[in-house]
Amino acid sequence: MIDRQAFDEKVDQEISMTGKTMLAGVVALLAAGAVLLCVAPLGAIPVHPAATSVAEYVKKAERIIIATVEEEPKDLNMGFEQAVVTPAWTIKGAESAEKILVTVLHVRLQGPAAVSIQKGRQYMFAGTGGSKVGESTFVAVMQDIGVVEIPPDFSVETLEGLSPQEQVEAVFSARHKWVTAEVERLSNEKAALERLLPAKTPATRPAAETASNTAKIEIAPAEKSKQ
Repeated sequence: MIDRQAFDEKVDQEISMTGKTMLAGVVALLAAGAVLLCVAPLGAIPVHPAATSVAEYVKKAERIIIATVEEEPKDLNMGFEQAVVTPAWTIKGAESAEKILVTVLHVRLQGPAAVSIQKGRQYMFAGTGGSKVGESTFVAVMQDIGVVEIPPDFSVETLEGLSPQEQVEAVFSARHKWVTAEVERLSNEKAALERLLPAKTPATRPAAETASNTAKIEIAPAEKSKQ
């Protein structure tokens, strides 16, 4: 005779397990879809090989602007950041004083990852104007130097009357000068810190262990010669 209560409990367990399995499958599909949505825009973005000269850099970039970051950048993962910027100067491409949602792609070629852009600072953005990531239609993808921070003492008015190549050269030169001075400052600070910190000595083996090893080395040839 069938125990009706036990039978009903068994059926309830099977239904519960089936529901959980189906739910797990749905969650997995949604997760896969989210990944595809994130990756999909990347295929449409042309990532140019690193330029070997300023002339090549300017030629490859469809748009180059100097702009101030107005909001905290949003991390999109996979090397992407987005931030609202206000253009202060246009070197190449369509001029606009309206705020722009810029996408920055930090392409990691060698060494550490690129430094993230920061709110309140001014940068030169170079990249494509036709690609799109979400609501952003400006993607700075000029490899490892698609985003160049403008030194605090640099004035964009000094670029007046210069060609696009000359303007980019001026920005690069100013940034190089600032970085060189910063590297020297950090080098001096590093030397001062190392001078005050205790010197690190290489680890040495205990004398007893060293003597034991030496004894073994001396005995080995004698034992071999007896054979």
